[in-house]
Amino acid sequence: MLGKILFGLGAGLMTLVAICFRRGTQPALPSFPGEDLRRRTATAASRLAALEPSTRAFARAIISWARERGIPAYLGLTYRGAEEEVDPDTTALAPGAFGWHSVGRAFHLDIRENDGKFDRSAYAIVGAEVRRRGGAWLGDRTMISRSGKPFLDLAHFEYHPGFKKLVQYRGTALAKKELAAAEQRAAGTAT
Repeated sequence: MLGKILFGLGAGLMTLVAICFRRGTQPALPSFPGEDLRRRTATAASRLAALEPSTRAFARAIISWARERGIPAYLGLTYRGAEEEVDPDTTALAPGAFGWHSVGRAFHLDIRENDGKFDRSAYAIVGAEVRRRGGAWLGDRTMISRSGKPFLDLAHFEYHPGFKKLVQYRGTALAKKELAAAEQRAAGTAT
C-alpha cells in the first residue's frame, strides 16, 4: 500500500514537472529509455542556478530560441571551480586558474543528432545566434590545449558583456565579487 502511495506521489510530481516544462518555466530535458527524469531535472536546475544571473537568463533564452526552431539543446556543464581537475587536452587554462565557468559566465549546451553524435550544423546555427546576441561561442575555433594539442570546444558558450577577453576581467573588483558569488551559488546548488 505504501509503495502505491509513493508511486502515485512520484507520478504526480512528474506530471507537475512536465506541465512546468510545457509552460516554459524551466528548460526541458531529453528523455532516454530508463533515464531518471527527476534526477536530470534536479541536475539541470542546479546547473542553471549556478550561473551568474544575467548569464542564466541568456542561457535560458538561447535554449528556448533553439527549441523553437527544432534544435534539441540541453544545458550541460555550467560552474567549474578553479581547483577542479580538467583534462589538459581539453582546456587552455593553467591549473588553479579561474575561467568563465568559475564565475558562472560560461555554459555548455548538449545538442546531439539521433545517433548520439554532436550535431555540428545545429551548433553552428546556435553559435551564430549566441554571437548575434552578444555572447561567445568557441565551437568553430581551434584552440591549443594546455598539453599543446589542438581542440574544438564545440559545446562551450559564454556571456560576459563588457569584457571581450578573460585577461581584461581577471583582477577586477567585479571578478572577485563574481567569483565569490559563483562559489556560494555552487555550494548551495551542488548535487
